[in-house]
Amino acid sequence: MTPASDPDDLTELEKRLRARLREEADAMTPDDRLSSIQGEALRQRGRRPVWLWPVASAAAVALVAVGVWAAVGRGTTPLPTVGAPTTSGATTAGPTPSATSSSTTTSDAPSTGPTATAVPGDPTGATPLPAYFVEAVGQGQIGLVREFVAADAVPTGGTSTPTFRLGTVAAAQQAVRLSMAATPRHATGATVVAWDPSTTVSVSLRGVEIDVLLSRPGRTGLTPEQQRLAVQQVVWAVTGGLQQNGPVGIVVASGGSIFETMPANIYKRPATDQASRDVAPVWIDTPADGTTVSTGKGLTVTGQACTFEAAVSWVVERNGREVSSGSTTASSGCPVMGSWSVTLGPLPAGNYVFHARELSAKDGSVRGDQVLTFASR
Repeated sequence: MTPASDPDDLTELEKRLRARLREEADAMTPDDRLSSIQGEALRQRGRRPVWLWPVASAAAVALVAVGVWAAVGRGTTPLPTVGAPTTSGATTAGPTPSATSSSTTTSDAPSTGPTATAVPGDPTGATPLPAYFVEAVGQGQIGLVREFVAADAVPTGGTSTPTFRLGTVAAAQQAVRLSMAATPRHATGATVVAWDPSTTVSVSLRGVEIDVLLSRPGRTGLTPEQQRLAVQQVVWAVTGGLQQNGPVGIVVASGGSIFETMPANIYKRPATDQASRDVAPVWIDTPADGTTVSTGKGLTVTGQACTFEAAVSWVVERNGREVSSGSTTASSGCPVMGSWSVTLGPLPAGNYVFHARELSAKDGSVRGDQVLTFASR
């Protein structure tokens, strides 16, 4: 017969067991695996029946609910609810916008006046599309620069000049391809090459959500900020091509991350009042680079800016020598982008370069220098 255990010994054993279990519980970190589920769901969309995506979303919601319950039970801050609106507009790999979020029209048709939204023409006659480039803008900063690029600047495999209409999936696909492989013409700073030029892009629209399938991940060795802006480069281009601002699911066909620090996930543009998170200080919209004006006639240059006190400086050069300069004020200052325009008087015949810049309020150094070449004939 086994002798009866001493009650004091059992009490001590219970205390030690409870203490050990408490230590183990405190060491556990609840993981809702939301990002992993969303990335896998994005990868499988092309192969799974449509009805499975809502199931995956429901599973994600259930897992988040479990994570919230566990966190509350331990007295920690609960995780945010799926689909909860964000106030910062930041684009991260964390909780994502709900597929029921309302979409809005983008502003990727440049303004040539208070209400005009005409896309600039191109000297070649090809359709121009909004492309975005990650460019150095001075003082160690980088930002997205928009240019309207001829649609045939990157071959699509056809024998005839392709035509695209803004607001279509085809235009969105080509806008991303242009952003990845075209050569920017307004840039004066170094451009970050984040993608292999052979990367193919497939875009599909599912309600308000835009899906982007890349044939390969981006280049390795970029800084985390370069990687983040390269993903935003795709987001801005595809939403600009579609003329629809909504959540963008980005996934690589082979699986895995887009970049080392950027997983397959759903991303968005920043909120309007947070544009400075992504954009370079100054853009040039119109006219198209390489424009020719008649001698004796003026030229109006328009663009967008996100600068200190909405100030935009400009310089006109001929044969490397300054012939005119001045400044203008955009319709709003950072962190909101505003429209600006400069009207130049008649110029003698010759070849010219127009610079649009932000000057540092601290030391007057040049930031965000964008150029436009044109001729007077």
